[in-house]
Amino acid sequence: MSLKPLMFDLDGTLFQAHKLSLTAYGRTFEKLQRQGFCKQTPDEDVLKKTYGMTEKEIWTMLLPTASPEVQKMAARWTEQEELENLRQGQGALYPRAMSTLEKLKSRGHQLYIVSNGGQDYVHGVCDAFNLTPLFSGLYSAGQYGTDSKSQLLELAVQREHLAPGMMIGDRDSDVAAGTGNGFVTVGCCYGYGHRDELQGADFLIDDISAVVALVCREPVA
Repeated sequence: MSLKPLMFDLDGTLFQAHKLSLTAYGRTFEKLQRQGFCKQTPDEDVLKKTYGMTEKEIWTMLLPTASPEVQKMAARWTEQEELENLRQGQGALYPRAMSTLEKLKSRGHQLYIVSNGGQDYVHGVCDAFNLTPLFSGLYSAGQYGTDSKSQLLELAVQREHLAPGMMIGDRDSDVAAGTGNGFVTVGCCYGYGHRDELQGADFLIDDISAVVALVCREPVA
């Protein structure tokens, strides 16, 4: 019997995005302020709430009165700043993320990224931290123009001809995506989502390495 796929969110699940994105947001909002599009940079807690959202959701929340053109410009600036931070060596994987992925890969599982981030950002992070060779596919909302994590997971399933497996992520959108597509869901309580918003998950974990035991426990093979 073939092993079923393991789908991973990126930010807050494998990657500590705040270590490069908060300064990127800061520089973007400095530009926006100079051009009169906003008065101040949002608080760090507000910025962290954007992790896991689509680009449209992020900038509708952060710049609610700006035009779609300005919102897209801000999104583009932020991604450029994030990629520059990557080139400077900023950002970090969560502890044991790499060893967990390597162990799962060595056991024959197909691994996929399913992220609401931009295409260049997702590929940039995966390349910078040597994740790309471990994954059978990198799916980002920025590349495929999906409006939700549920749509993106559905698209990945269709394109890759996948049977339902396990969806691992730190936000309620990950849980909803997995549930809606018939996947076992794992909520990562160490990420950017609160434990309360992950209560609908089949399993809750406090360390990414716990996925290995769950895969052995669940009938995903």
